[in-house]
Amino acid sequence: MGGVKVLCLPSQLSMDEESKKVLQTYAKLNLPHMVARTLSNNRPFLLVSIVGEQGVGKSTYAYYSVKVGLMAYLCKPHGINLFEEPERCASHLERNYGELCLSRECGKPDELDKIYGVDIYTGPKGLMNLFYTAQNIAAYATMCTAEKWRLHEDIVAHCARLAKDGERRKVLLLDDLLARTAYHMGAKYRRAYAALRELIRLARVVGKVVVMTAPAKEHLPPEAPKEGEFIVAKYGYDERRFVRMQAAAFEDGGYLRKRLVVKYADAVPAKAAFGMPKWLEEEITKRKLEAVADISHIGKDALYGETFYLERL
Repeated sequence: MGGVKVLCLPSQLSMDEESKKVLQTYAKLNLPHMVARTLSNNRPFLLVSIVGEQGVGKSTYAYYSVKVGLMAYLCKPHGINLFEEPERCASHLERNYGELCLSRECGKPDELDKIYGVDIYTGPKGLMNLFYTAQNIAAYATMCTAEKWRLHEDIVAHCARLAKDGERRKVLLLDDLLARTAYHMGAKYRRAYAALRELIRLARVVGKVVVMTAPAKEHLPPEAPKEGEFIVAKYGYDERRFVRMQAAAFEDGGYLRKRLVVKYADAVPAKAAFGMPKWLEEEITKRKLEAVADISHIGKDALYGETFYLERL
């Protein structure tokens, strides 16, 4: 008797049509590939700097690239290549995490966002939280790996919490964190900016993937574009273009010079569905308002201090 041929029917996806379009588009882009390769340990660390004017979609591009890269990383051990079969990967993940959402209309984070969510740091307060994160990871590295502490139950429990926290913090998004101009806002911010530069230099011990956004290259610590992927966000015709620039040497009149040239370009349709998820936009707006309040206090203190000084003259 001949063997029975089993037909494998495609799994049904719960995600809406707009999310499918976003997934299919980002599966063809370069940055999600790099994120997936880094999370899979095919490259040791990924530092990305994205610059461009306000509203061009830097943070949105970063978020979707990271999420699709994460999905690819989670599907790979099961023999599924998201970049060749995006819907099959999404279907597999939905069986484990429930319905996924990748569009402007996402009103709340899905289970992937909750479990593996990107850690977002914005403004001066976000910078302080980032230092706290780094401190926790450093504590885990120095204390929790030492043999002599393994018999202390309280320390073992504390280390377990830090390890779980570290698993979440594989990806960090530093969204307009602290510009170089903050250097002129007082001693506290000069020290914070100096510490941020050192943290960028040692970022691989804080997170596996670190993405920074800023309005212009001049707002970033100089180490960021030099030591990682430098991407310029631009408006295109019915699309947003994210262009990876790299330095190239060329000869000019007997002199060896360097200039920036295009390495690759990711194009995202300028359609409403590809906008930042509503829940994430609300969260980032809330954090930026906190940053504005913090900076306003600095300005107020500076103004009152100057007024007080003038009254005494």
